This record gives sequence, structure tokens and C-alpha cells, in this order.
Amino acid sequence: MRWTKRRLIILTVLVWAITFGIIVPLMAQKWVFSPFFSNSNDFHVRASKFVDKLNADRYKLTERYLKRIDSETNKDVHTKHLPTATMVTVIITKRRKQCRGREFDCEPHYLQQVVAALDEEMKFALRDSKDKRERFVPIVICNVDRKPNEQLDFSLISEQFPTILRYGNESHEGVSGIVNSRSQESLDYAFCLESILKLSSPKYLMVLEDDAVAFNGIFEKIFYLLDNRVEHKPLRGSMTTDPKRWGWIKLYYPEIWGGFGFEESKIFELFWIAVFGAGAFGLLCLALVKPKPHFRFILSFSMVGSLFLLALVLIMTRQTFLEMRRLHSFFYHITPDRGCCTQTVLYSTKWITEIVKYIRSSECERCHLGVDLALSDFAEMNYLPCFLVEPNLVRHIGMHSTLTSDKDPRSFLFYDFLYTEISNLIVGL
Repeated sequence: MRWTKRRLIILTVLVWAITFGIIVPLMAQKWVFSPFFSNSNDFHVRASKFVDKLNADRYKLTERYLKRIDSETNKDVHTKHLPTATMVTVIITKRRKQCRGREFDCEPHYLQQVVAALDEEMKFALRDSKDKRERFVPIVICNVDRKPNEQLDFSLISEQFPTILRYGNESHEGVSGIVNSRSQESLDYAFCLESILKLSSPKYLMVLEDDAVAFNGIFEKIFYLLDNRVEHKPLRGSMTTDPKRWGWIKLYYPEIWGGFGFEESKIFELFWIAVFGAGAFGLLCLALVKPKPHFRFILSFSMVGSLFLLALVLIMTRQTFLEMRRLHSFFYHITPDRGCCTQTVLYSTKWITEIVKYIRSSECERCHLGVDLALSDFAEMNYLPCFLVEPNLVRHIGMHSTLTSDKDPRSFLFYDFLYTEISNLIVGL
């Protein structure tokens, strides 16, 4: 079919009108960080209740999986692989706040969901692995609660997986007397890191908090990124063949902070999105319009394409746009660590002893503010490259936390709104 410039202009106007007048406003109700998202006055209350409902639904699936596991055999298998594993996973857990009245505030069962997801993903990955011994990732639960015997979730899960206790079963055994909860968190974290090195000597150590649930294919993606992006390939202009060249890779960054901003890397992202849009529309113009249009028309049409794609991505939000990278491990992006958060961190064990010493030393000036800031200072002092994977390889489900209250529920609904039909939350529960 022969296209004229007039036809192409009319088609472009129609595409703009349909996209931004109909499709985007309808779909944006699922993009919780989009300006089109309906965030009413009572949204926080309704969304919080819905997060609890989703948590209860996930827990039912978790219970079914854990009931299928032979407890004694499973624990023996994980314990047996500890000394020879290439990677070990540690889940740090403690008791949460007192119940405030709702069903899952007091016993949200996060720990069981985290452990079950990791165990299932690891065993699934083993089916397609040629070297099962090297790809087996033992799971260890490190309990830093002062009264672990009162923690029902831990009591149940400890029958199926190897565990480490910081304080034993006595109420206050070994308590340091520190009042600041974040200082205590830092020391607890250091204890779990050090304890694993006493049991095993893996090349990598993945440390999760007990409210970080793994996405499908997490181990496949981790090994792919290690093999192809970190250990043996150029990264940021240098070859990272020596594990001592990097300290850790964070596998989670809060969705609410993952949007476009004034950071240099994100500005470059917008630039390349604009370039792609311009190139696509320019090629479309050359391919459709006969005879060949004037250069100024091609340039003008390319600018329209650039603005179209930029507007679409900005309304869609960077968080939603990043989800397209989940299509294949190849599309996952490694960037410099942004400092925040330790929900899930993959360590090169070469540095763990030094990290533990630093957290426990008087030199750690910001340890009382949290583990993430302590790690950030350690990396800066040692000129240590550390990285972040995008999109996230785990999902943070910890709406109810010991350290933080009044969390924004949008982060805990983000993936459900994208991947399931839950738009009825906007109109009411």
C-alpha cells in the first residue's frame, strides 16, 4: 500500500489519541507509581488490608509446598551440601512487633514464604543443571531473636532446614545491652555472616532478610549474571575476573525509589529511549512514504516518535518499564550500588571477614543507622566496586516490620497490579 505524508500524519494523530486518550488511562490504574493512578484519601487503609489478604493467599500456597517436603531428608540434604557449596543462602530472621489487631500483623508468616520460595526455585533450577553439586545452594536460617523458642514460624521451619541461633533458647543469653535497634541489627547481621564462614567456605554468600521472597528463576539469573557480567566480562570499563574486585551485588532496591530522577544514569536512559523512538519513527517514515519524503519531514516525524515514546514511558513509570527486562537473563541490568537497603545481598566471600570486623569496630560511625549505611561506608573506604541488579530478583513483602511503620502500600501491590487482575481495589474492596 502506498502511503502519502498526509495519511501518515492522520495515522500518527489517531495513534496519539487512542494511546493517550483511551489505552493509557485505562491501563494506568495498574501502574501504582503513575500520575494516572487513583490514590484516594482512604487508599492507604484499603490497600493495607488488601496487602494482608494477598499475604494470606501466598501463605496458603506456601503451606502446601512445605507439607510436601520430607523434613528430615530435606534438612540432611541442605546440611550435607554446606561444606562444598559454591553459594550458600542465609535467611536472617527475628520476631516482629506485637499484634495490632489484624490477622497477619502478629504472625505474617513471612519466613516460611521466603524459605519455601528459595527451596522450590533451587530444586527447580537443579533439574536443568549439568553440574548439580555446584548449583546446589544450601539454605540456612540464622535466628537473631533473643527468645527463639517463642517464635512459632521458626520452630516449624527449623525442622526442615539447618539453623543458627545467636542467643540460644535462654531469654537474654549473650545480650550486649545495646538499646539502639539499628545498632543491634548491624551486629546481628555481622554475627550471621561470620557464623556461615565457620560452617562453610563458599565462593558466594546470598543473605536475605526474612521478608524478601524470590522471583521465579532467581538462581538461574544469578549464575548467568555472575558468569557473563561480573566474573569474566568487561564491566564499567574493566575486566572483573578477580572476585576481590567487587564486594557485593544487591538484588533488591525499593520500587518506590526506582523511578526516573536526576541521576546521570537515569537521564541517559531517557536519552536512549528518545533516540530509539526517533529512530523507529524515522525508519517507519522512510519505509512507508513514497516517493521518499524530504529530510525535514523525516526529522520532524522522528521528533514526534521521540516525544511519543518518552511520554509513554514517563506515564508508564520507570518501575513498570524495567519489568520488560524480565523477558530473559540477558536483559537484566547491572548498575553501581545506590547504598540503600539490604533485603537481599549477594556477597563475594573474600570480603566478608573484613566487613564483619568493620561493623564491629569503633570506626563504623554509621552502624547505629543501619547495615546498608555501614556497608556503603565500608565500600567507600576500600574503593570497592559494588553493584545492583535491575529489575529486582526478590520481592519485599514485609509490610509489617520491627523497624519501620507506616510504609507505602503501593510497593507491596506493585507486582500484583501488573501481573494479575486486581484493578477492583481502585473502586473498593
